[in-house]
Amino acid sequence: MNNSMDSKAFEAFIEKFLVTQLWSGFVVVMDNLLSLLICNEL
Repeated sequence: MNNSMDSKAFEAFIEKFLVTQLWSGFVVVMDNLLSLLICNEL
């Protein structure tokens, strides 16, 4: 799978990059719907 990461890499990304950019009240939406991934590859 291209551009995939394992759970440890994902956890590190969340901890080191995403969380440091958030502020109080910020909403994060995470979506892993397969059809969205397929549509983006077309």
